[in-house]
Amino acid sequence: MKKIVFSVVFLLLIASLNSQDYRNDSIYKLYKQSKGRERVEAIYSLTKALNIPLPLLDKLSKEALILSSSMDDEAQQMAFYSRGYYFISISKKDSAYHYYLKTVDFPVNKSNMLLFAKSYSSLSHLQMLKKNFTEGKKWNQKMFKLVLKYNSPELEAYYYLSLGRNESIQGFYREGIDYYKQAVEIFKEENNYEKSGFCYIQLADLHSNIQQYAEATKYISLAVEIENHFSIKFKSALYYLMARLFFLQDNHIQSEKEMLLQSLKYAKYLESKYLTSRIYTGLSIYHARNGAMDSAIYYNEISINEAHEIEDVDGLLTGYQNAVQMYSNKNNLVMAKKYIDSSYSVINKTNKKYKLAFLYQMAGNIFLQRKEYATARAYIDSLNSLDEEIRPITKLSVYKFKTAYYTAVNDLKNALIFEKMHSNINDSILRTNYKETIEEIYAKFKIKEKEKENIRLKKDLKLEKKNARLSFYAWLGTLFVLVILIVLFISFRRNVRIRRKLRNEKILKIEKEKQLIKEHNKVLILEEENIKHKLEITNNSLYQQNQHTEELLNTIKTLKPYTNQEGKRKIRELLINVNNLSETNNWRTFERNFSSIYPTFLEEIKRRHPDLTTGEIRLCAFIKMKLNTAEILAITIKSKNSIYSAKKRLRQKLNFEDSESLEHYIQSIT
Repeated sequence: MKKIVFSVVFLLLIASLNSQDYRNDSIYKLYKQSKGRERVEAIYSLTKALNIPLPLLDKLSKEALILSSSMDDEAQQMAFYSRGYYFISISKKDSAYHYYLKTVDFPVNKSNMLLFAKSYSSLSHLQMLKKNFTEGKKWNQKMFKLVLKYNSPELEAYYYLSLGRNESIQGFYREGIDYYKQAVEIFKEENNYEKSGFCYIQLADLHSNIQQYAEATKYISLAVEIENHFSIKFKSALYYLMARLFFLQDNHIQSEKEMLLQSLKYAKYLESKYLTSRIYTGLSIYHARNGAMDSAIYYNEISINEAHEIEDVDGLLTGYQNAVQMYSNKNNLVMAKKYIDSSYSVINKTNKKYKLAFLYQMAGNIFLQRKEYATARAYIDSLNSLDEEIRPITKLSVYKFKTAYYTAVNDLKNALIFEKMHSNINDSILRTNYKETIEEIYAKFKIKEKEKENIRLKKDLKLEKKNARLSFYAWLGTLFVLVILIVLFISFRRNVRIRRKLRNEKILKIEKEKQLIKEHNKVLILEEENIKHKLEITNNSLYQQNQHTEELLNTIKTLKPYTNQEGKRKIRELLINVNNLSETNNWRTFERNFSSIYPTFLEEIKRRHPDLTTGEIRLCAFIKMKLNTAEILAITIKSKNSIYSAKKRLRQKLNFEDSESLEHYIQSIT
């Protein structure tokens, strides 16, 4: 009978498969056509629709933040919520929490109450995921106050949905089921098919967790009936859950694979690496169960890469542990050891030391099966060092491993000790869990009953107050309507005149400012042309001065044949000093005029390239002035070859292949 039900559900799913493209979506078309606030609203609607790829959602949510920065509170809220949803979709929980906090940092009113409810629910969910249960419950309490204040059925449904999700995270599946059932009833009355489908998927998942597969199948069937209303993300979740149910019941092996592939198709469309990582893990387990170990390893590697890319620690650890098991089954201890080390590294970085016990026990079992007792013993010692940090439930498997080890090495005394410890802790956990479960269920029942009673009393009280005020407001409103209309008309006429006057004054002011700017720009242009003209005159003067200097130097050189060795040495020193003095004086004159045009250039080139010499900095200034080689020769009194060599060294130091690139770079520096 179960197989027939699953076959029917599977056929319904395949029959209802339809390709969706966000570009054909009416909301996306509205986004493309809209501007300003309407564009922000369209982005928020696209976020809620869950049909667009994550890179596009990233781009749109950033755009919404920029657009809404100068808009009203509600527009900013929608932008913050969209950005928060993007981050939670890529498993960046801290960033998501930051933007959801910003979403609720505004006054609440009737128009934005649902946005507050969704944000409170997300904030509570994120705290629950971090095991901060007290903080998570505080956000739920804020949501409960909203329900009491606005008396909205949809708000109440979101409140129950949030409670159901939080109970599930804590492992209270039956309580979660109760809350989801209350939520789905309200969503059905409100014709909210999307959220009804979400509740059906969650109910199917929770029933499968407690092995109630008939109930799980029933809710899957209900979800399929309204699947046409689902977003792509929910369709991916629906197919993945179907595959999981096939796996848990160990039937319809081929159907399980087809479900996973359909789920993967939708996850890839959304470009959600968080979803694809989980689905690849499912495909890996599917192939491992069917003996296709190479395919299993292949899909597991993809899952690890996807999880690593988005820094999904839990996904990484799952992938590493699957890899250890798979390579152990293939007798490839080198690769198994590699992934054990990888798991250890991740656990160490994330401070999840309680997971080390499971890792050591798994690794120890591998070496124990291969009768490598020395290595297995090393893992026993590692487990002993963690004894105080190991959770009671984990100690069960740890003591079982120790019992197997001591039995294998014929240490029956220790084997009996750990077997007894295993039995004792097993009995203790069962008794404690049973007692705590009964007490928690009773406490939650009492709290829920009290909440329902409070809601009913508040509703009655509000209704009485409303009826009492209704008659008073009826005649009072009529009295003031005419007065208000008259006042509004007079105010409107007055505002029109004021706005017209202000607009004319503003136009006049803008025209005056434009005229002032235009005149100021003319002055600046004249000043710049004047400075450039002065610099050109200075350069010509330097050129003529250098010509005279060069003639003088040539005359001095002609005296060499008429002097002894000491005289020739003195002449060389004189030539060098005259050259240096002339170049220094020329540079100072050039630098003074150059800095009046480009006041920050020399400081900027020194800041960017502190390793440049004084000569190279001067050469950069000459290039900035667009001086050719002959003009540089005239100012510096150097040979043409030395100028070419200096330019070549400068290009090599700044990593440019040709002169054109060097000149373009220097001209770009202000």
